Amino acid sequence: MTDPTPAGALVVERTGAERGRPIVLVRGTAARVTDADRFVELLGERHPVFSVELPGFGAQPLPPGGRDLSVETVATALESTIDSLEITDPIIVGETVGAACVAAVAARRSDWNDVVMIAPGVDPEARTVSETLVRLAQSVRREPARIRWTAFVALLLLRFPVIRLLVRSLRFDIGACAPTIRSRVLLIRGEHDAVVPRSALRELARALPYGVIREVIGAGHYASASQPTAVAALIVAFADGAIEDRGVASLQRVGEESADASLDTLSGSERWEILRDRVRERFGRASSEPDAVSRTESSPEDRLQ
Repeated sequence: MTDPTPAGALVVERTGAERGRPIVLVRGTAARVTDADRFVELLGERHPVFSVELPGFGAQPLPPGGRDLSVETVATALESTIDSLEITDPIIVGETVGAACVAAVAARRSDWNDVVMIAPGVDPEARTVSETLVRLAQSVRREPARIRWTAFVALLLLRFPVIRLLVRSLRFDIGACAPTIRSRVLLIRGEHDAVVPRSALRELARALPYGVIREVIGAGHYASASQPTAVAALIVAFADGAIEDRGVASLQRVGEESADASLDTLSGSERWEILRDRVRERFGRASSEPDAVSRTESSPEDRLQ
């Protein structure tokens, strides 16, 4: 079941099970690095999944006056969107840019019990554009061929306001708001993720009242794309209360028994098809932006301006 509709300030796509504890998924660039999203399918086997598009990603247009997006303004729109869903006890999952936005909201919420941050930008030594690009290139180089190519195309087609949001999300100091996050927090990184070093994630876990660390063996920056089964299993186990350890010493390494071989093969024609489809999506969305989401004078979209 798929139901992409405007909800609150942002577009939400509902998939997965009809019943169960809901998962709200906020992914940013990670959502654009695979065609068939196995990760979402796995989460949806037991849970309703609400995938939230951030401004400028997927089906979500940039709002009027939203050419200067910040983590704080997007977080406000995200909070309004989640509240508008009227769901009970959701598991909030933020990945890459989405992790920074989720952290900003979680710091002021007492009713979010479980939060997951995948590949959060937490390293204060990698908050310049040049250093971030170098580390991202190092990480993506370790990804399977299909993810490397689709990640390159997705990043190539990002518009300047979205690129600026990416950089700001990496500069956003999650550690500063960590002490006020009252949720249980699961932190996930890929083993070869140079953007999110293990030492930086340990520091974040130390700052959180309740933080758990897991590292996905063999994965890079896009762990949910290269090893969706392992990452989805972690989230479901965490939501079920099956992960009980916490703190800096909780770092454990997990991985899939066998990787998806299809991710490491990519023909020339498949490269062209991915590029063509992303270009159509990008420029088709841009041409329809003014009418993409209905707005009223007091609508939550105004908070993005």
